[in-house]
Order: sequence, then structure tokens, then C-alpha cells
Amino acid sequence: MLTRRFLLGSSLSAAAAILCTNSTQAKALSKPAAGAVFYVANDCRLGREKAFHLWYQTQHLDETLGIPGTLSGRRYARVSPASAPNYLTVYDLQSADVFSSTAFRRRLADKTPMTDENLRLSMVQMQAGVLDVVWSDGHGTGIFLDIFRLRDGSDVVNKLKSSVDSLWLTSDAIAFEQARCLKRKNEAGLNEYLLAVQWADIAEWPIPDLGQRLKGIGLMSPAETGSRFRLLTAR
Repeated sequence: MLTRRFLLGSSLSAAAAILCTNSTQAKALSKPAAGAVFYVANDCRLGREKAFHLWYQTQHLDETLGIPGTLSGRRYARVSPASAPNYLTVYDLQSADVFSSTAFRRRLADKTPMTDENLRLSMVQMQAGVLDVVWSDGHGTGIFLDIFRLRDGSDVVNKLKSSVDSLWLTSDAIAFEQARCLKRKNEAGLNEYLLAVQWADIAEWPIPDLGQRLKGIGLMSPAETGSRFRLLTAR
């Protein structure tokens, strides 16, 4: 397990360092690791925001989390850029098989009146899909979520693993909570890789420019820009 070596300075006793490590391990063991994520990105039709949030908060999140194999759900609102979807919902799944399960298909087919109404009237420019979690580092849940499209290539994961010291295990990345490398097949049948990084909201420790660091080690195209979302709720 990777540790933040820069945090373990002379001001911390050995006992405190051991306690910190044990606490991190206990937290990791208490949560099943997600094998895949199901995401829904969308805009909301003007004038329907109140009904849209009422539906999500009081019904839709919980009914989706009731599907066996769905571990957690988080809702986000866009921060930047303006071209990104206004809203993003991410569900952690035990595996991608949950998405094709009978229970999942039944939930999609058996719509409640509120679900039917909001799918027809509230949600626009909707995108949805499943991505496999191929590698992760850290176990926290952050307030901010950054998403980067990585260069294609079979060595993406190995490059990430060998570069964490220069990406988020740095003295200015105190806000780091978790990073996950996600993979999906595009329409041409080729692998696409995304990096999703969660950060705490700490005014004294602003989030570093991870996009520039990824470009610096060749993991991100110079023309690409990441997207940032802010957490609305987590369950």
C-alpha cells in the first residue's frame, strides 16, 4: 500500500505513523472494492431542476442502490468546463455483470411515475455506460472529482503506477483522496482509459494541476482538458 511519505516527518512519532497506517487499512477493508462503475451524465431542462433533484434525492438514488451488486452512489454538479454535462451520477458496482443482470434490467423496465416523468421531461443530453476499474490508489471520498481522458495504450496502468510519486503523492497534494483508472470499449472496439481523481475541499491546500502533470509524462494529449465536478450527495 502506498503511503504519503512526505507526511511522516520528524514531528510525527513512530506510534502515530503506525496508527495512521492501521486506520487507513481498516478503512479500506471495511468497503468492498468496486470492480466497475455505472455513470449517468446529463443536463436538465430549464425549469425542471426542482423536480429533477426531488426525484433523485427522494427516490431514484435509493431504488438504483437497491439493485444487488450496487455498492454506492454519488451525485455531482459540474464545475468546469462549460462544455461538460451539468450533472454526473456515479454508482460503484461489484462488477460490470451487475449492469446486465436481471435485477438491473427489471429496474430499468419497471419505471415509477416519477422516473418516467423525469426521464421524459427533465433529463436531456443524457449519456450512460459502464466502465471497468482496472487500477486504483487511495480509499477516500472527496468533494471534488476530476476526470481526465488518457492516451490509449496497453501500458497506461503501468505508467500510472510508476508515476504516482510525481502525480498526487507530492507535498502540494494534501487534498488527494482517491484515484481510479477506468476502461471502456469505444464504438470502434478499442480501449479508452479515463482517470477519475477525488479531492478534499481544503482552502489552504488547493488542488494541483494534475492535467499538466499527466501531459508532462505523456499520459494525456496536449489538446485534452479535464472536467471537474463537485459532490452533491453520497450514499
